Amino acid sequence: MNGQVFAGTVDGTCVLKLVGSLRCLEPDSIAQSEAMNAFLDQCFASGEFHHFLVDLSETEAIDSTNLGVIARIAQHTRAHDLPKASIVTTRPEITRLLSTMGFDYVFIIIDHPVRVPKSIEELPSVGPTDIEIARLVLRAHEALSALNEHNRTAYKLVVDLLRKELGESQST
Repeated sequence: MNGQVFAGTVDGTCVLKLVGSLRCLEPDSIAQSEAMNAFLDQCFASGEFHHFLVDLSETEAIDSTNLGVIARIAQHTRAHDLPKASIVTTRPEITRLLSTMGFDYVFIIIDHPVRVPKSIEELPSVGPTDIEIARLVLRAHEALSALNEHNRTAYKLVVDLLRKELGESQST
């Protein structure tokens, strides 16, 4: 199943729900990643949201770029002294992946279904340019690298190559 990203805000909480398979090599997935990234940018910029909830209970597969977009939430909450965000995951393989990537240290992992507000809507996917894609992938992998030393080592080559391609200096 191709992936879908739903998002919305309720009572000071920014909510994301990812459904299906979200991997950048699949049709429309990179556009969904960019839409999710833009939604988070809006939440962060507004300063109105103090809680974040990410529901992965219906996520079948997720790649490092999408995980990196989610990892940005942890960076934001730490930088602004906000409570840890919550991730709902009821699939053992997704829970294991989150743990391997260090998400269990920077997020509250909830292993049972929770009620997600019905007011969330599917994010529209607009095809990003090649430069926007490269920046998204760089930013996502920088966020993953910031979680722990294991990730920093694992994604160093990707981050270095993208920085060189984009002509950007080190920002992490």
